[in-house]
Amino acid sequence: MHNVIKKVKQTLFWKIFLLVWLSYLAIALSAALIFTLDFEQEKFHKKHERHIERLVLPHLLKYEDSGKITRRQNGFKRQVTIQKLPNKEYIFGKKSESNDKRTNQFILTTPSDNQYQISYRIPQFQHEFMRSISVHFSPMRVIFSVIILSLFSLLITEMVTRPIQKLREHVSTLSSGDLNSRVATKITKRNDDIGLLARTLNKMSARISQLINDKQQLLYDVSHELKAPLARMQVANAITHQAAEQKKLPVKHYQQIDSDISLLTKMIDQLLSLARIEHSEYDHELQTIDLHQLLQQEIQNCQYNWPNREIELQGDNLKLTIASRLLCTVINNILINALKYTNGEIQVLTTTNNNNLMIKIIDAGEGIPETLIDNLFTPFVRGKNQSSGYGLGLAISQKAIRQLHGSISAKNLKPTGLAIEINLPLN
Repeated sequence: MHNVIKKVKQTLFWKIFLLVWLSYLAIALSAALIFTLDFEQEKFHKKHERHIERLVLPHLLKYEDSGKITRRQNGFKRQVTIQKLPNKEYIFGKKSESNDKRTNQFILTTPSDNQYQISYRIPQFQHEFMRSISVHFSPMRVIFSVIILSLFSLLITEMVTRPIQKLREHVSTLSSGDLNSRVATKITKRNDDIGLLARTLNKMSARISQLINDKQQLLYDVSHELKAPLARMQVANAITHQAAEQKKLPVKHYQQIDSDISLLTKMIDQLLSLARIEHSEYDHELQTIDLHQLLQQEIQNCQYNWPNREIELQGDNLKLTIASRLLCTVINNILINALKYTNGEIQVLTTTNNNNLMIKIIDAGEGIPETLIDNLFTPFVRGKNQSSGYGLGLAISQKAIRQLHGSISAKNLKPTGLAIEINLPLN
């Protein structure tokens, strides 16, 4: 319960909803109280006025007959003052009493068409008001008013927070790597601050996308241009190596040069593979495959260089239509990493659930430092500082999986081991 309340406090929607709801509630209560107070006070004064009229009229009729009102006859107290019109002659009470700010006045006409101005002391209204409040603010009326206020507040809050939610989704999509995402035109056409923010985000997204594409294109071009010089260097080194052997000269340095050139060639090949996938130049031809058959073929390919390592395949099998070359690249990269940097058995598990295929590859190694988990699929980030790789295999795997509209993640297992989980949509 505490976590739910904390989450509500941290959610902009509920903060705005609560603020709007309380504001409308305060306005509605204030308006209702003012209206009720004015209405009931007027009603109370009319009621008391009629009471005074019924009380005074018999005595005025006697006054018209006898010409005077005696205090012992009148039956009403000194808070009532009577003036005869039009001369405003006081026939009962004192002038000071009629001018009191706490008095009210009305005109009374007798059957003989004589008019009198009656002034009376305004009685206390508190008890009558509290009684009226209890009548007008019954539980059912209060509940109904709260429901109406809540629905109206919900509507206003939804109107305010929906575009903000769309902006948050756009930023989240950008952070996941989809640089082609843009805020919907419906929001960017708004003439308020939210519309301005949406247009600014779109400009930022376009600029980031352009910068990253330029960087990728530069990487692709440089890698491609380096291949030819490296090939010539390798050929020249091989010829020089052969000549040194014939003359019985030391060849250690030539062997080192050849090894370095091979490493650079492999790295450039991986960079080109990464660039081709990002530029959609990779082979995306769809094929209908048997999942376990494809995985078993990749397992055998990887075991060729590690014949003594065991890789166990388990789980659901199915036929699916997919860009098989991309999937093979991913499985190959992950299995080679597991074989190269761990010992013990490797498991490949497949599971299907709710139109989703999950492939999990588990090794028995030491795992990855938690500080590197989130960046494990970033180019040139390696699981261990001592790793002999280039940190490109998993980056290529992630790009390939995104081309397949899936996701890939890594998780350390307890007590040891690392699990790479691939999720692919089956539709």
